[in-house]
Amino acid sequence: MKREIIIERNEEKGKMTASFHYQEDLIRLIKRIPGAEFDPALKVWNFPERWDTLTVLFDTFKGIAWIDISQLVDKRFNEPKKVTKEKYPELPQLDEHKEEELDRFVRYMFSKRYSESTVRVYSDAMRVYLRFHYDKEIEELTNQDLIRFNNEYILAQGLSRSFQNQVVNAIRLFYRKVRNHSMELDQMERPKNGHYLPVIFSVSEVEKLFSVTENLKHRLMLMMIYSSGLRRGELLRMEIRDIDSDRMVIHVREAKGFKDRIVPLSSFLLDELRAYYRTYRPKKYLFEGLSGDQYSERSLQHVFRAAVQKAGIKKECRLHTLRHSYATHLLESGVNLRYIQELLGHKSPKTTEIYTHVSSEGIRKVESPLDRMFKNKRT
Repeated sequence: MKREIIIERNEEKGKMTASFHYQEDLIRLIKRIPGAEFDPALKVWNFPERWDTLTVLFDTFKGIAWIDISQLVDKRFNEPKKVTKEKYPELPQLDEHKEEELDRFVRYMFSKRYSESTVRVYSDAMRVYLRFHYDKEIEELTNQDLIRFNNEYILAQGLSRSFQNQVVNAIRLFYRKVRNHSMELDQMERPKNGHYLPVIFSVSEVEKLFSVTENLKHRLMLMMIYSSGLRRGELLRMEIRDIDSDRMVIHVREAKGFKDRIVPLSSFLLDELRAYYRTYRPKKYLFEGLSGDQYSERSLQHVFRAAVQKAGIKKECRLHTLRHSYATHLLESGVNLRYIQELLGHKSPKTTEIYTHVSSEGIRKVESPLDRMFKNKRT
């Protein structure tokens, strides 16, 4: 009998579930995994919906049982939805061999601690690519197949430049790290990058977001992102021990590129955090869900969208807009760009320089020629 543990997601309970044929050694091992609870009604084991739990599962059962996460991937990682026309409305499903290869790819990314969003994006891109080439074995695919996929799927359906780049990045990683394949990766074509400026909130809009968010926990999460320029993952991973009130700094751990950094702690935020702690009493993570686990990314996104709607903000914004606004407002208040780079955790100064293009401080000082034309006529 094949020793296999099937991982799925229970949408109703917001949990991951593990099911397998009864075997005493597997039960002994699964009981050791933090948060494991047996559901006698469904005869499955429940786990908190955290992606590091998968890493623990892989490590625990390595060489003992196969962890099948295909159902989890199918439910969590959807294919791109922004399509202008559908030349291929329904791509064939992957065969068992390709499913196993994609599963290996996901395993590899988890083992290397890639972020959940990277795993989602890369596995999604790779799945679409393999489904498009359903009639070819993975070993047979070449650069010409990628060009065909680009022309007949990405361009034909009007998919974005970012998705096109994601496909290239995913294939690079898949063939270089998961398979020993001779595809000439360096010859892969990438789309020309567009130059898009980030959307920025005004100071009054940020204030409005905070004022309409009545729930203390929700308001504090949005405030922390803005006050320290945090990414959403950095906020959700933050633990109580990361708030250093003696030094008035916040320790951001395992940020992008697995690098820690230190950011200033707002004195106003510290007072708010103390009130929050007295009310909620978190045990490990600064912001915890109902079950005491790390607060979910989906719930945080919902908090932000609700605040934007209630504040009446019509801009095309996202949670990351608070981080962009933090950097821009610092620049406009005279903070050196080099310091902003360090605070944001940017590897290259070029990444930070984009905020010089959206800062309105210098632009406001430029007099319009129209104003000069009519200045004397108004007096």
